[in-house]
Amino acid sequence: MLAAMIFPVLFSCNVEDIIGGTGDSGSGGLSADDPDGTVVMNLSNDGSDRIRVFNGYYSGNDYVEFGINGSNNFVVRSGSGCQFVCVGSVAGLSAIVASDTLSNGYSTTCAAMPGYGYILRSNQLVRSADSTKAFGYVRIYVDSWIKNTAGVIIGATVKYQDNWIILENASLTGDSLHGNDSLTVSTIPTTKNVLIEQFTGNLAGYDPDGHKMLNDIMVANPGKVFGINIHTGPYANGKYTTNYGSALASQSDLIGFPSGTVNRHLFSGMSQGNGTVMHRNHYATATNQILAETSCANIAANATINRSTRELTVNVVVYYTSSANGATNKINVALLQDSIWGSQAGAQTYNPAYYNAATDMYCHMHMLRHLVTGQWGDDIVPVVGRQIRKTYNYTIPAQISSENVVLNHLKILVFLAEGQQEIITVCNAPITFR
Repeated sequence: MLAAMIFPVLFSCNVEDIIGGTGDSGSGGLSADDPDGTVVMNLSNDGSDRIRVFNGYYSGNDYVEFGINGSNNFVVRSGSGCQFVCVGSVAGLSAIVASDTLSNGYSTTCAAMPGYGYILRSNQLVRSADSTKAFGYVRIYVDSWIKNTAGVIIGATVKYQDNWIILENASLTGDSLHGNDSLTVSTIPTTKNVLIEQFTGNLAGYDPDGHKMLNDIMVANPGKVFGINIHTGPYANGKYTTNYGSALASQSDLIGFPSGTVNRHLFSGMSQGNGTVMHRNHYATATNQILAETSCANIAANATINRSTRELTVNVVVYYTSSANGATNKINVALLQDSIWGSQAGAQTYNPAYYNAATDMYCHMHMLRHLVTGQWGDDIVPVVGRQIRKTYNYTIPAQISSENVVLNHLKILVFLAEGQQEIITVCNAPITFR
């Protein structure tokens, strides 16, 4: 999508010609390849002009200003904790990618050259809402020199994208904050993935039928449909429950078991009552409806578990391809466990493949164990064309609700929601053990 053009002329000069860089052939304007939010500026090298970034989005440093000096080097005019790095000759602003933030050689000044890409990094940003510390990145592309009638370079035409990447994590400092930079996410609009949250209990005799329906839908849509079995309510009788199930059930207007929500969306004619929860027979129809919709954001995640310390680290990256509903969205990280053997009414009748007649035990799958980001998730500010990277940590206990937490049986789902209800999309976070 062609970025909206913002092209302020910051100084008055008698321009004879503009010598183009390799990327945009000296166009001096926006191209179809420029990302949303690209700004094009004529920037003089006499010290009078500056570009302001991180303005108003974060407190701490109210903003950062940079420019080009008389030696045609990028310099910071105001703000602390800022450095540049050159990523070399590139084909334009969009060719500067997240992995380039790992480049060595960050410095307080850097030679500006047409056709080359640059990154400005600030390590002293603080989110005003909750004092979260962050690194911020701006990507920059020098399109061309500007010369006067005597052929002397008096500035450059520069493209940049403000707030390109914001890495938020109060527990990380310095270069350790780059831990999730290698994680990539698609920047191309894609259809939504589906999360089915099913409310269940080991005393509910029809629940294995719901478990089977959920499993069948997941098998039919690998990598697109994911499920969570949430044990809560009177039929759970305290077994396999968590601190989160009651609130999730309450907001869905749960009436009977088994039942569930599909992306926490309110489907016309499918609700059990007045909320988002539906009978299990509607799962497939609702799933197909969501799968056909385009998502405003893409999400990717990975995770590591340290076997000795049981420390879980989850890295998440979100990229908005179009405008989202609401001023904030929420990242949610769910810890699930498979292969928990225990009692379950109706198992032999409705899901015999997961029932062991010799032990009279049932293999529970996709069981919610913990929400790493709390009941309703972690707030982020959606910005089209900008990556948002987050890292979450959790020490996995030996037991949850009196059941052993077996590390090899764990899995992580990460989903993005508009608020407490509507889920935008979801993904799996593959786990690496260390």
